[in-house]
Amino acid sequence: MHPPRVPPVVKRVSGSFWASCNHAFTGILYATRSQRNMRIHLFVAALVLVATLYLRLERAYVALLVVAIVLVIGSELINTAIEAVVDLLTVVHHPLAKVAKDAAAGAVLVASAGAAIIGYLAFYEGVTAAGARVGSAVASLPRNFVIVAIVLTGIGTIFAKAYAGRHGQPLRGGAISGHSAVAFSGATALALLTPDLLL
Repeated sequence: MHPPRVPPVVKRVSGSFWASCNHAFTGILYATRSQRNMRIHLFVAALVLVATLYLRLERAYVALLVVAIVLVIGSELINTAIEAVVDLLTVVHHPLAKVAKDAAAGAVLVASAGAAIIGYLAFYEGVTAAGARVGSAVASLPRNFVIVAIVLTGIGTIFAKAYAGRHGQPLRGGAISGHSAVAFSGATALALLTPDLLL
């Protein structure tokens, strides 16, 4: 296993605030380029922040979510730093090196689990309040939308099964389940045709 690609060394200027910021951003960029999980964390963080605007969450909930995001991204940066140091100091596999990497990854996992719990608690009220608006919007859809959606689902399933490589039976088996697609379409049609159940 090859060690991760190290960015070019930047000469540090002691006592310079902007130089320190530059080094910090260099580390963030390196973690983003080299760590897939860092990119996932940033993408999810962006979605969460956009959702707070869409659902108009209260400021206290937004503050909790920002704290959770900072903890997760900070933990991922520390994990990246620990992995780099371990790779630098060890040339052969060592049990303690594995312990260091596993413990650092565990810290990221704990922070992510905590962030998920905070996200659930913060978004619960906003999503519940938005549920009535979504139900009203769906109930106002024209009835022919249901037929068009079911037909498009069938056509999409046919094309997907044709090009997936594993066909199975028309409504069961294969890479794309026609049975599941039809069942989902039927459930959606039932919901749209009985708007009283949505409200």
